[in-house]
Amino acid sequence: MQRPVKWAARLALLVLVAGLVTDFFPADRTVTGADEPAAGGSVSGSYTPRAPAAATEAAAEPVPAELAPVDTDMGSDGDPAVEAAGDPVETPKPVLPVPERAATVEDPAGKMALNLNAVGIPAFRAAHGVSGAGVTIAVIDSGIDPGHPDLQTTPDGRRKVVDWKDFTAEGRVVTDQVVPWGPTFTARDGRTFILPEAQSAGGRARFGYWDESKVPGRINRDLDRNGFQTDRFGVLLLDPAVPGEYTQVYVDTDNDGDFRDEVAMTVFREGGAMARLGRFRSGAVAERQLAFVVADLDAAGGWVQFGFDSLGHGTQVAGVAAAYRPDGVVGAAPGAQLMALKVITSQDQGTWFAVKEAIEYAARHGAQVINVSLGGLAVSAAGDTQASEWLSRVAQTYGVLILLAADNAGPGLSSGTTIGRANELMTIGAYYSPGMWARDYGYQVTGETVWWRSGMGPRSDGAYIPSLVAPGGSPAPSPAWLHAEGYTTAVGTSVAVPHVAGAAALLLEAARRDGLPQDGLSLKRALESGARSLPGLQSYEQGSGLLDVEAAYAALERLQPIPALTAQMAGGGEGLLARSYQPGSDAFLLTNPTDQVVQVEIASTDSWVTPRLRAAVIPPGQTRRVDLAIDPPMSPGVHSAYIVIKAPGQEIPSLRVPVTYVQPVVSAGDTSYMHSQRIAAARYHRYFIEVEPGTAELSVTARVATGPGGRPQGAVQMQVFRPDGHMVHRSEEIGYQGRGLTALFQTSDPLEGVWEVVVVALPREGMADEPAEYVLQVQSGPVVAPAPLAFALVPGDQAAVSVSLKNPGRAFTGRAVAYGLTEQDLSVPWKVVRQTGRIDEFTLPSNVARLRLEIANVMPAQGGEHLWLYRYERDRGWQPYWVAHSSGGGMVIELERVPAGYYRVFVQYDGSVPSDLRYQYRRLVAVEAYGIGAQDDGARRERGASWEVPLTFYTPVKAGRYYGCVILLDEETGASLAWLPVEVSVGESELSVTARASRLLVDRPGTVVLELKDAATGAPVDGVITVDGRRYRSRQGTVTVTVKPSSAVHALRVEADLPGYRPFSREIRLPVHQVWLGPPVVGGARAEEHAEWRSRAEWLLR
Repeated sequence: MQRPVKWAARLALLVLVAGLVTDFFPADRTVTGADEPAAGGSVSGSYTPRAPAAATEAAAEPVPAELAPVDTDMGSDGDPAVEAAGDPVETPKPVLPVPERAATVEDPAGKMALNLNAVGIPAFRAAHGVSGAGVTIAVIDSGIDPGHPDLQTTPDGRRKVVDWKDFTAEGRVVTDQVVPWGPTFTARDGRTFILPEAQSAGGRARFGYWDESKVPGRINRDLDRNGFQTDRFGVLLLDPAVPGEYTQVYVDTDNDGDFRDEVAMTVFREGGAMARLGRFRSGAVAERQLAFVVADLDAAGGWVQFGFDSLGHGTQVAGVAAAYRPDGVVGAAPGAQLMALKVITSQDQGTWFAVKEAIEYAARHGAQVINVSLGGLAVSAAGDTQASEWLSRVAQTYGVLILLAADNAGPGLSSGTTIGRANELMTIGAYYSPGMWARDYGYQVTGETVWWRSGMGPRSDGAYIPSLVAPGGSPAPSPAWLHAEGYTTAVGTSVAVPHVAGAAALLLEAARRDGLPQDGLSLKRALESGARSLPGLQSYEQGSGLLDVEAAYAALERLQPIPALTAQMAGGGEGLLARSYQPGSDAFLLTNPTDQVVQVEIASTDSWVTPRLRAAVIPPGQTRRVDLAIDPPMSPGVHSAYIVIKAPGQEIPSLRVPVTYVQPVVSAGDTSYMHSQRIAAARYHRYFIEVEPGTAELSVTARVATGPGGRPQGAVQMQVFRPDGHMVHRSEEIGYQGRGLTALFQTSDPLEGVWEVVVVALPREGMADEPAEYVLQVQSGPVVAPAPLAFALVPGDQAAVSVSLKNPGRAFTGRAVAYGLTEQDLSVPWKVVRQTGRIDEFTLPSNVARLRLEIANVMPAQGGEHLWLYRYERDRGWQPYWVAHSSGGGMVIELERVPAGYYRVFVQYDGSVPSDLRYQYRRLVAVEAYGIGAQDDGARRERGASWEVPLTFYTPVKAGRYYGCVILLDEETGASLAWLPVEVSVGESELSVTARASRLLVDRPGTVVLELKDAATGAPVDGVITVDGRRYRSRQGTVTVTVKPSSAVHALRVEADLPGYRPFSREIRLPVHQVWLGPPVVGGARAEEHAEWRSRAEWLLR
């Protein structure tokens, strides 16, 4: 952790207290390293601090904080662990490098057959005589190259691409210059153009320039591929039939100022016209020029929208799904037609709202299958709280099958990030066979695998993903401007999705002919039911298994209509993911939205989860609650089961509710762990590490073993995932041809919960299929103090308590200070951020005693990051307030006595921003509200030393929850060493928990019923409680717990923290009997025998 120097903290204190200035370094002031207010590092020499480019976005018309208050919740209404502001939708990135042989694919059609055969597509086409004819697949991506020879026609001669629409506006050209019709005209920049030999019905055309410099990214502002980036192509709109109604477009493609040699183009969906930018008209050089179409045209002549693929990704996806050319590639469904719906720009960026528009457009215009091979959807859509419900409505209303990519962030648990209801949409993971590994990378891998970068489930809301897996690597058509041969090898979950899209098109054609169901939900059920389970993999890794088209069709033939039920856990979400706790019970809700009575059967796929109901009858519009008894396995690892809901007599489930439990290999309280492991190439091993609240540090080390002569035993990569499933560390390759033998991850103040460490055995070209051998070591702790420091106090009172603290690190001289109490906690815990620019904004309603902004675990750690804090000044707008520079993979700004106001936080990155950039960020705020006092004199604290700190609380008179913090300070540097949250329940209602039990016997299972009531009113209270470390959800104020006593008294530790009630923690002791209704003990005294029998009789009479 970066420490601010002593003078920086004191300078902040002096200047802020004096109130002389509110902006320490105006942008026009040059400062040197000696007086730079950089709490997070130092810079030698002099420099002029400059605002990050993104800071100017609101500088023109800033809004005062009091007029536009900002929610202190830094993120979104969606996943709270990822900063969503401005996060783009993008194509999933393969972390494995694209194979070197990708640019020179030989025999792409023959090599693609390896994928298609793996899932039975060629055999199915031949057996059923189908090609996907009559089916339209919408490819929502970066567009489709309209000039690629493999994407021109279907086998029966129909147009392959039937529609082309751009939702990014990247190809929009404004045509605002009115051109009087004549032989020539002069543009505003002085260029003279010769008009085409055509006529304008209104006597006026419209003109504008298509400027290639506005198309950056992969095509690098060179659309005609002539090596220049400043070409401007004249664009002319013509009204040939009706005056003022513009229907034709001329583009000066060869940039010679003459429209007479150009062909009039109309909107692509009407005429299918295509052209290329550049002076070459034919041959291989011409084919390397950008092909384009007219995607849309303003009939009033104000603009034209050109469609083109300046990234290449959409063309590759489309080719896998439906390419067709006898001498080229034949995709999964050669007879299917395509919609090219562009939502991703040449910079590989888009927005959820563009994707949303495209999905709705596709559904309304007749697409039966919608292919969305994009990543980042969950983050980008986080601001749209109705995104999942909206997707469900589209799927139900139009009966379409929506296919999503599982992203390439695996193999961590919950690394698959998608949106939508998993029971209605499909999420596709990536599969690799030994032949595919050899073809794409030259690796020798034994057995079938899930590509280890494939996003995995369950989703953070418990929903099951992926639905299934399909080939994740393939030769694919690609624009010739990008790959001169017109083909490449595409890798990732993006490639897996179009395999399923093509398979769905084949099923639809066959189903239409044979009179079988053709709606999206039926297709989904059939595809999942027919998938082939891969040995050695769990459902959260492979879903239902590998795509199998023939088996899917057989399932479709057996499929029966099902009621449109929905299932949701009682606490929200589509399933239960118990990652950081042991579940004891829970419940889900079955809703019948139809107008008919629905009867269902309910079963579990594993004995450790038991539904209390085996069958249910649900009236129209009603909901039934299904309680679950859960006895999770104690063996380390991931345990998953499904609650399966079927209509009576049906084989294929109507719904599946997943239940997933993680048992850590390192439990809370354990400070160290070491393990040796051997794993086969292209496989991985998971370790789950439980971190208890208040832990100061987590350290994980992986080291590759060495053999004779010091030769590394394989190559591995270590990845670390937070308890919420977000990756925070990915090491370089270590071992064979790697960078050293050891990988290290360290983080301070780690989030509490269960972390995951994944070690992947990396295959390498020319290397035999040898297992990798390594040693993993984990160190955690110490715990500074239990967090949060929780207390229940009475209103308007003064109370004294004492807390025990422990020095977590090096020796220091310092003390503990306390701040609070406030009704709102302005602090934000560690979040994963994947962008630069503005990452946080917040309002300080009053002066705060201390503010700490921190960035840690920057990945990839390249240096050159800067952390800026801005403050809004009424007279000058947004002004720089403080800055920190990267040092050792992190940055810290820590200030004392920060004035009230409106603040923004920016991250600036020197040079090109890595596409896989991510880091952790947190904001810590200590408000001086004079509700807590700490009596701790400064003293020398050695490493590991413990001491007591008396705290005095001055509680508010208003009942509620209040927040504060205890900070451990180093008085020599002014830096904080630990922040301990304080949570105080003031005057909240009291919860009563009592136990009712049948006669409990030693070493025999029994049940205890706990009753939760309001202590004052006696009313039942529902919520989640913890009993002996397991979580239970009450129903009508009761919780049933299964116990097996081992002594004469059985103690239950019951804890609850329910809204509106003070925290409850108590041990409930229950009597336990030795025997019950057995024969009298032989040899005992007669009187004792009589007493024993009398006791049993009295118990029975009661």
